[in-house]
Amino acid sequence: MLFGTACQAANAYDIAVPETAVVTWRDRQNLRNERVIQCARDIGDWDSNFFGATPEDTSIWVTTPDGYDDVHDAIWEALRYCREVHPSVPQDQDPISATQAEAFYLALMDAGQCLRDLGFPISDPPSRQVIIADVMSPPWGVWYPWVEIFDLNDPQHSIATAITECPSPNLFDFMG
Repeated sequence: MLFGTACQAANAYDIAVPETAVVTWRDRQNLRNERVIQCARDIGDWDSNFFGATPEDTSIWVTTPDGYDDVHDAIWEALRYCREVHPSVPQDQDPISATQAEAFYLALMDAGQCLRDLGFPISDPPSRQVIIADVMSPPWGVWYPWVEIFDLNDPQHSIATAITECPSPNLFDFMG
């Protein structure tokens, strides 16, 4: 029932874009991300430092500050719910070629190997064909080991270290 209330309120986060504005897929996705974040914040009345967005790669980040471990699962459940209420913007305007998808795949495998070399317990990636097909037909995300690391919520395997030492390749860097 709590989530139903947030869903009804979510319509208040629609953001009007002037008709004269040049709006790319990235702009629309970033607006959607702000709606998701506001929805998740409202569900738990959580502080603004729990959620944020990185406009450069259209990602949403979540952090559970010290002393809030008891709400870790609730924060993620709220985010999952709000992503359903505000689905990703289809990306049919910026297609990626097979060559670009292959380059992204290689960078993703290198980053995954970096994580393994540092001792992070991540799953084995799907096949090359599966990842390339995923990259060429959004929404993406068939294999993203940084989420696995975050879900561990294990101080020995810090997501901050994973991101700093083995940054995730940005798909947009391969498009163009």
